[in-house]
Amino acid sequence: MHLIIESTLNTCDDKVTLDVQEQDSVIDTIYRFCRHRNVDPRIGVLRNEKGQVLNPTYSLSLCGIKDGDTVYLGEPDMDEVPASRSCDIRCTVIAAAAVLIGTIGLIAVCVSQGWTSSLSDQYGIVLDAGSTHTQLFVYRWPGLRRNDTAATVTQVASCRAEGPGISGYSDDPTKAGPSLDKCLSTVAMTTVPSHARADTPIYLGATAGMRLLRDYHVYAHSFLCYGRVEAERRFFANLVVAGNYTSEVENPCAPSGYNHTFPASYLFEAPCSQGKQALLTWGSEVTFPDHLDVAETNFTMVGSSSYAGCVAHVDKLFNFSEPCDYASCSFNGVYQPSLHGNFQAFSFFYYVVDFLNLTRPGNFSISEFNTNVNTYCSKTWKEVQSIPGPLLDQLALYCLDAQYIYTLLVKGYGFEKDTWNVTFINQVKETNLGWALGFMLNTTNLIPSEAPIIQSKLSLTAYALLIVLFVVFLLLGVGFSYSAYKGTKSSKDRYRQLSNYGSV
Repeated sequence: MHLIIESTLNTCDDKVTLDVQEQDSVIDTIYRFCRHRNVDPRIGVLRNEKGQVLNPTYSLSLCGIKDGDTVYLGEPDMDEVPASRSCDIRCTVIAAAAVLIGTIGLIAVCVSQGWTSSLSDQYGIVLDAGSTHTQLFVYRWPGLRRNDTAATVTQVASCRAEGPGISGYSDDPTKAGPSLDKCLSTVAMTTVPSHARADTPIYLGATAGMRLLRDYHVYAHSFLCYGRVEAERRFFANLVVAGNYTSEVENPCAPSGYNHTFPASYLFEAPCSQGKQALLTWGSEVTFPDHLDVAETNFTMVGSSSYAGCVAHVDKLFNFSEPCDYASCSFNGVYQPSLHGNFQAFSFFYYVVDFLNLTRPGNFSISEFNTNVNTYCSKTWKEVQSIPGPLLDQLALYCLDAQYIYTLLVKGYGFEKDTWNVTFINQVKETNLGWALGFMLNTTNLIPSEAPIIQSKLSLTAYALLIVLFVVFLLLGVGFSYSAYKGTKSSKDRYRQLSNYGSV
């Protein structure tokens, strides 16, 4: 039969008569016309003479089209989009939404149902209450430790407290606590997070002369009274005795032009000056004359920058001629095994040697050490004052301290050129060397590690139902995606070339 198609498309304003079959579908008829006129067949719809849109999947006879009828090819209105195309779009949108909801829902449920909390770090504070000052150290280690060991203990901060050592507060102990306030507020409080402060232990260890020694089952010997403070005290007391207790005493280890006054009670009323401990350590006491009032007497040390005199008086602190009842001894007749291997000197040893500029770069020889000590001890107070850095009183003591270290290591312990494998060091990987680190490592074994925290916000039933729900969403998304794919494929298949294409 013959069908007249009148096109009102913008791209093709024409009227064509086609030879069609009654069983031909509407979409095939549109396709033949558009291919004949070289236009896109998907942009138009067919209407009958009443203006009704013909279903593209129906045959012409089913749409009531007869031989000689006229149909109109035009652009569809917004509500006249072909059902197949509309369905494809809706299926695609629904599929995307279902997959998105299912995926996000599953992730959210799994995350909220159970997770292992990231364990926070633990902290500990050690107050090294030494003889000259108190040092605060803040350490940190992981909350979860393998086999309840301390794992890696890291020093994260340190602070030197104001004031003297802890023994300096013996006359007024109430001042000892406030001396720590600045370090606690400016360093400890700012370093330890607020959530960890309640569980952060603070340990105070009183060292030097306040330390109690345990009994050892291996050989160990502590040279009590040979620490820096007590050695200096004994040195000055010896100078007073050698000067026949005059009010002014020459100090060969101090720079010329520098004077310092000591109370007699400080020099003579101390365990390392007189009494049992003095006799045990030094073998003698330094006594104060009965005709003088110890409470009212002061002695002024007058510096003379005499290196030779400094060496001679420092040597008097050691008894190198004491008989040795063993294969080898250090000084005062105390047994000492032979020196071998590498040694590390830190704390007081490091600070003095570092001041003499001997820690950079690397190790130095015994002769270099001796030369630098000699050079510094020969300076006047005016020359010493021009050196930046330390407090003035400390500058005046560096000669005595340096010569004391040299005498102790070389003459006392017997280090020689071949055995001088001594490294002066203060830190390893930004952590101060000293007993405080070892104390913290040992103490952390007594602090239980945190257990992993498993948090759950959903009951098992709710968790299972939500999992099923979001899995259903995913399945619906897959189903709608497949439907949209099939619809698109079938739509493309409808635009096939007919066998009688081209007959008009």
